[in-house]
Parts: sequence; C-alpha cells; structure tokens
Amino acid sequence: MDIEYTTLYERPEYFNQVIKLIENEFGYTEKHSLKIDFAPLFKKENFKNLHIALYNDELVGHVGAKSKTIGPMSNNVPACLFGGLTISKKYQGKGHFRNFFEYVMDLYEEDHAIFLLWSDKIDLYRKFDFVELGVIIQTPGIEEKSFSHKSFKKDKLKNLSEQQFNQIKEIYKKEFEDKLVTILRSNEDWEDIKNISSIDLHYQEENDVITSYILEGKGHDLQNTCHEVCISNKELLSEIANENKIWLYIDQLGQDSIPDNTDVIYGTLLKIANHHSFSSYVEKIGDKKIDIQGYSQDMLQIFLDDKEYHLYKEDFLRGIFGPEFVTEFGESIPPIFISGADSI
Repeated sequence: MDIEYTTLYERPEYFNQVIKLIENEFGYTEKHSLKIDFAPLFKKENFKNLHIALYNDELVGHVGAKSKTIGPMSNNVPACLFGGLTISKKYQGKGHFRNFFEYVMDLYEEDHAIFLLWSDKIDLYRKFDFVELGVIIQTPGIEEKSFSHKSFKKDKLKNLSEQQFNQIKEIYKKEFEDKLVTILRSNEDWEDIKNISSIDLHYQEENDVITSYILEGKGHDLQNTCHEVCISNKELLSEIANENKIWLYIDQLGQDSIPDNTDVIYGTLLKIANHHSFSSYVEKIGDKKIDIQGYSQDMLQIFLDDKEYHLYKEDFLRGIFGPEFVTEFGESIPPIFISGADSI
C-alpha cells in the first residue's frame, strides 16, 4: 500500500479533516474545541510540523510535533513534543501507525535530545522506546468542583495588562524554570498559551502586584484540574491543596502537608532522541557524576563516579527522573514536571 507522507503546510485543505479525526479519537463533544485546547500545536505557523499520512487522497493519520527548550535554566536542551497522534480506524492494526510515527521521529531525532508525549496508551508507546516517568502529586479536591479561593481573582491570561503578564512570567521562571526539568518558555510560547482560551487563570495580588497564580483546566483536557500552581506561601498552598484538585511537583509541598487520598501519577512519556545531546545534558544536570558511554537497543553503558554500570534504559531514566529515584545519581538532578499548559 503506497502511503504518502506530507504536512498540512503542503496540504492545508486537510486541516478540518485532521481536527475532526483527532476529536473523534479523543472523545470530544461540541462543548469543547481541539483547536482552542491545543492552539499552540495547531496554529498555522506550525503547519510544517503537522504531519499527515494519505492513501489515494484519503486521510490515514496525523502526528503533530512542536520543538521546545527544556530546562532547568542553567542547563537546557531542545526537546520535541508530539501530540494529536492518531490513525483512522479503517487503517488501524495494519502497521501504518508504526511506519508513520517512526518516519516522523526520524525527522526530528538529530536536532533534539529528547522526545515527549502524553497518552494513556502506555503499552503502545513502549514499543517505540518511550518510558513513563516523572512524578506528579495530584490532590483529590472535591469532585466536579472548579478552583475557588477568596483571595484569588479569576480571569484569562489574554485579559491581563502587559505589566501583569510580565509578573506571571517572572513567577513561572522563579518557581519552575529555575528549579525543574521543565519547559523554558519563550515569549512566543507565552503568547501561544495566552491563546488557549479554555485555560482559566486565578491570581493573587498584593499592592497591585501579582504574587501567586494558578492555571486551571484546558477545555476537554484537565477539567477542574489546577495543572500549574505557582504559590510560594506554603501555608496558603497547603490550604488550597486540601480543597482543590491540583498538581504539585516533588517537594513543592512538605510531605506532612499533603492531603489524604492524594494520587501519585506519571508526568510524561519520554524517549531519548539524539544520543550525544542527551548524554551531554545528563552529564550537566548530574554535576558531571554520570557519564553515558554506550547505547544499545535496551541498555546503557554508564560510568558513575568512574565505576562502570550496564543499565536498562527504562531503569536509568526512571532512576533519574522518577518515580524510582536512584540515590547514587545524586540530588543535583531536578524533578521533571511539565505543566498542562505545555503538553500537546
């Protein structure tokens, strides 16, 4: 079967079909819009990274990609995020998705240290060497209840003044970018997030200066979930965590302050892309204690404080980024945490 691989940049007339195919796959209703929830991925300027497969001019599938920079701020590398991965039911079970996705990954491998995606189809993506890792602490909140707190105002990012928007950026840098393996947002990234009108902003001010903020929901995705919580006041954060469904990264809130019935969920699916770039990245964030010398299909040859080890890729990645942290790797490696505003 002769499948054609192209992009929406080359074939923009397929855009509406792509949106309909993905919305059907993800169970969207008329209440929500994929084009809004994932506006950064589907904006026209990113059409060159929206890959489609065609057979006799019939849409077979879609794989979207978006390049980002992942931190921490002091040591960062390019990462490629994948989203909107789907194949038409008519063409499923015939190997078309494997061929298509491997073709797309090959296009981005050289220029990126890691690949990231989000899906509940864990077994499927393990076949492509993605590893489920990272730790998100998700407090239970009250079912079907959106965020509310008397000291927070509710709005949309797009309604903020330039000064307020810059205050939000600075808080994110301090609470996320300087501390975590996370997305380092460019001005363009922030403008993209501003255009996700299905995200609600809650913020707190002191003397007309924003001091804390929360991003909640993303339309069909993450309903009633506060997925970006930037609150430095631990007492206030503890109060909010006990009343609302929020995401926390490790050590964001002390163990004694975490509510009962809290879930620990994985943060992302990660795959090593360019071996050299990834090795250099790990060496830097690991304070030069970890030296990856060799790669095979399943194994890594590493030197840890000049001692040689052979580890499965999955064990190594989960040992660095969680949840099975390996203490021998040291405490210098920050937690990985990707906000729901950045996932695609």
